[in-house]
Amino acid sequence: DASAPERDTPTLGGRGLETGPAGEAYSCYVEATRLEVSHHDDRGSLKLMERACSLDPDAPIYRFMAGVLCMKFKDLRRALQHFDRGLRMEKVPFRRGQLLLWASRAAMLVGESERALQLRRELSELRHPRLQYHKEAVKKPYRQRHLRQITVSFALADAH
Repeated sequence: DASAPERDTPTLGGRGLETGPAGEAYSCYVEATRLEVSHHDDRGSLKLMERACSLDPDAPIYRFMAGVLCMKFKDLRRALQHFDRGLRMEKVPFRRGQLLLWASRAAMLVGESERALQLRRELSELRHPRLQYHKEAVKKPYRQRHLRQITVSFALADAH
């Protein structure tokens, strides 16, 4: 399709390096990665990921990273909003599993136990060889004290 934007350079989640807001959002992700690696600046990284989400609101990977960082700062409702938005768009089983794991944790911590159970059930039904860790992790209780132990990996677009 000649009218489609050129996507010859793949990025996270299959997104291309586009111009305009999506390209700016990717630049925010790159800068957040640099801040995290060079300075361990979670607050600065969160600010950049929130900006990425505002520029490219339907990018699940930005929603995931922003959500995990929000959890690290105990902003659980905001984290859940990011995870919910990411889940609306994410179709790749592994990435969807990441979102489901963290969304279930956030839901449980804000007292939405039925919702957390629903999210865990969906995760258990996903089929992907690298989701075994997530399926085991979701069975373990997740408490407020675990929030300060969250480790974010921008290089892998993951957290634990």
